[in-house]
Amino acid sequence: MTIVESPYHALISYSHLDASIVKKIHQRLVDAGFVIWIDEGDIWPAADWWDQIQLGMRTSDNVLFMISPSSLASVVCHQELDYARSLGKRVIPVMLDKGDDYDATLRNALVSIVREDLDEAAIARIQGREIAGIFRKNVDLLNRHDWIYCLSEAQLSEATTEAIRCIQVDEHHHRMLTSCMQQALTWQNNDHSPDRILKGEEIAEAESWLQQATSRNLDVPELVREFIHKSRNEEIAHQQHLQEIKNREKRLLRSRQRNFRVAMSFGIVLVIIAGFVAFNSMRLYRLQQSAAEVGMASFPDSTVWLGEERELVESLMDRIIGFDIQPKQQVDVPAFQIDLLEVSFANYALCIEAGVCSQTSHEIDNPAPNRPVVGVDAFQSAQYCEWLGKRLPTRAEWERTARGTGYRQYPWEASAIDDDIPAHMFTGIEDFSTEPQPVDVDAASFADGATPEGVMHLLGNVSEWTSTPVCNDPYHCPMWDGVSDVDQLYTVGFSYADDYFDEVTQLGVATRTHPGQSDQFIGFRCSQSGP
Repeated sequence: MTIVESPYHALISYSHLDASIVKKIHQRLVDAGFVIWIDEGDIWPAADWWDQIQLGMRTSDNVLFMISPSSLASVVCHQELDYARSLGKRVIPVMLDKGDDYDATLRNALVSIVREDLDEAAIARIQGREIAGIFRKNVDLLNRHDWIYCLSEAQLSEATTEAIRCIQVDEHHHRMLTSCMQQALTWQNNDHSPDRILKGEEIAEAESWLQQATSRNLDVPELVREFIHKSRNEEIAHQQHLQEIKNREKRLLRSRQRNFRVAMSFGIVLVIIAGFVAFNSMRLYRLQQSAAEVGMASFPDSTVWLGEERELVESLMDRIIGFDIQPKQQVDVPAFQIDLLEVSFANYALCIEAGVCSQTSHEIDNPAPNRPVVGVDAFQSAQYCEWLGKRLPTRAEWERTARGTGYRQYPWEASAIDDDIPAHMFTGIEDFSTEPQPVDVDAASFADGATPEGVMHLLGNVSEWTSTPVCNDPYHCPMWDGVSDVDQLYTVGFSYADDYFDEVTQLGVATRTHPGQSDQFIGFRCSQSGP
């Protein structure tokens, strides 16, 4: 499974009245090689502090809760501990100060919290629940664990050693829990989109981990269990769909073979056969020439900046499950040519008529001929491009086309559009009063969204297949040959159904997609090497 790495071994939750001793514990853990989240220095200036604490909590494998009279009486500390419980985080209690009588300290803390006048933001963070109930559940959680004692600086070394031991117990389990929970939350926040679930071997590894955790009675939140179960169900449905495609292709092949045998049984006169062959060859040639009339833009050998700025990459760290975002880097892109337009239904139909391409998998009643063809997987798309002596573009070629040599944020020149970026540049509609739909591949009203070379619809309309397999270095990956088995390819450009206001809608972001997948949002265009 591709684990979404958790940047932090632990988060420290504490009262700022205990900052002196907490900072010393934090420094000793850092000196021991651990990455620890603490609100001093880990919250960006002007950032929403609660959003940052939630992000730190989601990306940490453990929570070190510093117990003292001040932390027990802190609404914020109890909010943090409540959120940790909802994520299934392992809580490691560290006792800093029990007070003269711990039971009395708890009673006084509860009275203080109940009497505190909570503002609307604080009420929202606890989702309108009674703070007293949250307090009791938190105290019950703390009392179920053995405490690490650090009542004075003399116990610092022993307390740090014990904290390290606790962090390292079942480290793989908690790292997997953090990873699965991050992905499950992203899936939940995206309306349970199938694009955000686990794929292939990731599912098997997650199921094996969940089975081991269950057999050992380790806590796994229900959201994570549901996420893994849903991933398996979607994978079964996907494999069934792929099998249906294979069966359809087999039936088509058997049909062609049967037709060939029937035709041969007639023993047609050689001259008639020759005439038919010549006529058919001319017909196929004309079909091919008609499809090849789409113009291409040429790009020379160049060294350009691709990818996204580091700040954007960091800001999207917990939102890119299922996506791939590359940091800004210089890339050598060899000379190439790329189609000005996405492939239309009309041109793809020519390839079907020529007997080269297979039918799309999504039945669309009377599709507009000039709309971009959808319902084609990567194999079908590569077959069409090969028919024209071309291939699918690489991810680097596509982004080089969109950015130019000046590292554009969008495919069009900044001067091409005077006002704010219009929504229909992405969605295919003039406003948001109607259902988004794709538009014609050469729609004149979208000309302003083209690159200076005239390449249209690089953002919006439909996402596009590339010939770049998912790998560690997408801008330098060996090109897919269009026929070999490969786990995933990158699709780029997003589609009419995507939200262009979303920060994820960037040129340096691509989607990891199975090459056998086809739907109403993915199309393609062709390219070829050389000037």
